[in-house]
Amino acid sequence: MKKIAIIGSGAAGMFAAYRLLQQSTVPKFRITIIDTGRDVEKRRCVRQLGGKDCVRCDPCHILCGVGGAGTFSSGILNLHPKIGGDWSEFCESDRHAQKLIDYVDETFLKFGAPIEKYTPSQQVKDDLCLKAAGAGIHLIPINQRLMGTENTPDVITKMKDYLQDRGVKFELHTEVENIHKDHLICSTRKNPSSKLEIPYDLCLGAPGRYGLHWMSQELEKLGVETQYDSLDIGVRVEVPSSIMKPICTLIRDPKFHIFTKTYDDFVRTFCTNHEGEVVQEVYENDLVGVNGISYIEEDLLTENSNFAFLVRIALTEPLEDTTAYGRSIASQFSILGGKKPIIQRLGDLRGGQRTTWKRLARSSVTPTLKHITPGDISMAMPHRIVTDILEGLDSLNKVIPGVNSKNTLLYAPEVKFSSKKVLTDKSLQTSQKGLYVAGDGAGLTRGIVGAAVTGVLVADGMLKEHF
Repeated sequence: MKKIAIIGSGAAGMFAAYRLLQQSTVPKFRITIIDTGRDVEKRRCVRQLGGKDCVRCDPCHILCGVGGAGTFSSGILNLHPKIGGDWSEFCESDRHAQKLIDYVDETFLKFGAPIEKYTPSQQVKDDLCLKAAGAGIHLIPINQRLMGTENTPDVITKMKDYLQDRGVKFELHTEVENIHKDHLICSTRKNPSSKLEIPYDLCLGAPGRYGLHWMSQELEKLGVETQYDSLDIGVRVEVPSSIMKPICTLIRDPKFHIFTKTYDDFVRTFCTNHEGEVVQEVYENDLVGVNGISYIEEDLLTENSNFAFLVRIALTEPLEDTTAYGRSIASQFSILGGKKPIIQRLGDLRGGQRTTWKRLARSSVTPTLKHITPGDISMAMPHRIVTDILEGLDSLNKVIPGVNSKNTLLYAPEVKFSSKKVLTDKSLQTSQKGLYVAGDGAGLTRGIVGAAVTGVLVADGMLKEHF
């Protein structure tokens, strides 16, 4: 019986295990999923609204990090092959890609995801796309399902229980330190000095964005070929929910793609949380950043909406390491903000003024994240990226009037790190036979559905080649 080790219990790892079990009627393998069980409450649950405890603290502790970063934000499922990375290139056809998306969606439904799906009508698609085009913006209208921040932990718990009941072993609070050709060297939180060896015949590396830098280093040691990928960096924009309601009623999480006037850089909206909250996130090496969450239950909704506004950065010689570049920017923010995200009113940024607590109090938008430092984003963010953000919001204001108000709040930084993209075959097997990669940590995807699909592709590839 072959031993399969899966590094990471995010969407990629969980769906790989699930697919393996679904496609195999006779047990042919033993699956072990290893996850650091990092402090999810520290990364996602910094919620200090009036001193209230985070409604997700208990689920987070129960899950010990199972589910990955994406499922601890809003839990939005973007059901479109062109959203969430370039993973569709590994599919046989567009039809095959959509079939895999449907499979992922149906699986989430099986484990309790809400039945309601946001599907814009053809008239809405035509009208909004035309309006966006008039502003020089490309809008991608897609079908989406919102699991909701309060519901997603329950969905993941049910999936985890299903896997465990069928023999999958979870090694949580366990950190993989080294990947070798036939075994993993791990340490546990209970006994960090004692090393745990996990042998494998097949291994899937799916550590998510949190482990992407480590993953790159380990693959390089094994001689696996990689190449640098782009970086998305910018701010999280927060406005009154009334401003976003006209668009979010039609498309829950609108995907706007903009090329800026001065530099012709690519800027996009990402992870819109209508009537949601901004939350603190902690990156590798305790660098702080921001993200967003949104709920379905009415008593958890807020009067604000937020979305990420990200600039795509690709580097060439002499510095190609986008991860190092992104970390350097995040480090500056962590220093200036005193280990807190920086918040600035849009009007202050345009006017060259630092936002102070006094100026923030005059704003018509009350920040949903209280663990912040009012400041000047331009002190840490490169001029080119600041220019892209300002010009991008100018364009977006033509489609969403009011988003460019002086009272609009900007939180920084929001960074979507990308790993060195791992070069693989169609089954996502690396040049090291028996070693596969999937998800965001391998530089292949940028989101829950894409990560899950790559996990499914790995499972199918393993079954086809090794069983």
